[in-house]
Amino acid sequence: MQHTSKTYQARFIAIGSVGQAIIEGLKEELRRAARSLGLGLGLVSNPYLFYSSPDGSLPVHPDSPSKLFRRITDNFGLKELHLHSLRHFAATQLVAAGMDIRTVSGRLGHADASVTLKVYSHVLEAKNQGAAAIMGALLGSTIRARVQSRE
Repeated sequence: MQHTSKTYQARFIAIGSVGQAIIEGLKEELRRAARSLGLGLGLVSNPYLFYSSPDGSLPVHPDSPSKLFRRITDNFGLKELHLHSLRHFAATQLVAAGMDIRTVSGRLGHADASVTLKVYSHVLEAKNQGAAAIMGALLGSTIRARVQSRE
């Protein structure tokens, strides 16, 4: 999937089968809506996911999804939640699941993985604590086994 970043550099990110099914479903909804408006033949073959024209040929203004998200979250009393929060959530989940920093960095569009490391270091610290616990358990059982064998 191609995405134009705020630096206007295109990048491609992989999406799984669930994401692909969602996108295909949205395209089909657009096709149905276009047919009901009599635009069936005028629909572009690869419409924008977020579009501002009935045929899907023009993208929405970049601020529109953020404004819509803001209205939705305000209605639910979630004033601290922003659309950008979903980006942080996704990146945090990937890092916490053990995805390598270079891959996460590339998906985020960070030119340098050190930016990703700096922003998501709190997740890495939690994983570091988990690693310490694992090593402590391994070493502890080894030491206990040696002590017991000497008794």
